[in-house]
Amino acid sequence: MVKVYYSIITVTLILSLMLDLSIPLGVAVGVVYIIPVLLTLCITSKKSTYSIALLGVILTVAGFLYSPSGGELWKVLANRSLAIIAIMSIASAVIFIKRKQEELIEQTELAIQAHQQAIIANQAKENFLSSMSHEFNTPLNSVMGFSELLLQDDDLNAEQLESIQYIHTGGRNIKHLVETSLNFLSSQKDTLTTYYTSLSFPNLVTDALSKYEDKALENAISITSTIPKFPIKHIYSDLFILSTVFNSFLKNAIQYNTHQGSIELSCLIVEGGLIKLSVFNTGEEIPVDQEAELFKPFSRLGKENSTISGVGLSLAYAKLIIKEVGGSIGYQRHKKGSEFWMTFSYLKQK
Repeated sequence: MVKVYYSIITVTLILSLMLDLSIPLGVAVGVVYIIPVLLTLCITSKKSTYSIALLGVILTVAGFLYSPSGGELWKVLANRSLAIIAIMSIASAVIFIKRKQEELIEQTELAIQAHQQAIIANQAKENFLSSMSHEFNTPLNSVMGFSELLLQDDDLNAEQLESIQYIHTGGRNIKHLVETSLNFLSSQKDTLTTYYTSLSFPNLVTDALSKYEDKALENAISITSTIPKFPIKHIYSDLFILSTVFNSFLKNAIQYNTHQGSIELSCLIVEGGLIKLSVFNTGEEIPVDQEAELFKPFSRLGKENSTISGVGLSLAYAKLIIKEVGGSIGYQRHKKGSEFWMTFSYLKQK
């Protein structure tokens, strides 16, 4: 494959030189040698980038010497100088990316080694899940890592930064979908280990709200909550399970809400020493005949082809893990919206 890239680069250099030698000096054709330098991104070796960049500089000088005359000399020299600066700048950027790529590869290899040591001690089902995690996350980490680097580039214009932001957001969404799928499969096969600890109930809610505040503002969705007035401030439960379920409710309430809609959070104590936490949203009503599908795996309720990302596992996963803290989740239809609720024990078990 490397030979193919070198062949493409060679052809590009030849065509660039032919173009350069056929146009008067007054035109800054030397910048075309940036293209073969960029193509070296497809080749791992940094030496290839150095060599092609040097060759591009030499050909730029050759173009100055052998191109048809034309233009004022100072303009010609300025154009050629800028072309050389551009070639070297792009080469430096490519080499920087390659170095970062090498670091990521090295870190990935270390992670793989640690990962392999862990899966040796696990059962066959755990080996499968772990290998799937690696196969998906490695390319996704590369996409997100390089997009983060590009977002820090001051030389990019607003349109380019917006495009890169879409790439980064897409990678993050895919990573979330992969992790949700793997967590769900793992939970189906194994009993989730719970870690009970004393938690601040208001802080748990506030932390979740802070994650989705910007998304709610983008859609002009207002969020109100009576939880700060709730008398119980400290609970004894599993932070991961409660935050995962509540985050799932809150994310869905925003994603499936209407523009300028609203979300209401409330809670109360119910029988059995349980807290019932409800998330009400003004989104479109769920058809009665689809309510039974709400908490089933991979059920999107007709949103499969919509712009809303997801694989239909968040509610199914929430229903699966809430049982580990003696709770349950459910849905209730309202005239102008939907209510999703969760119950969980808040007292330390004897």
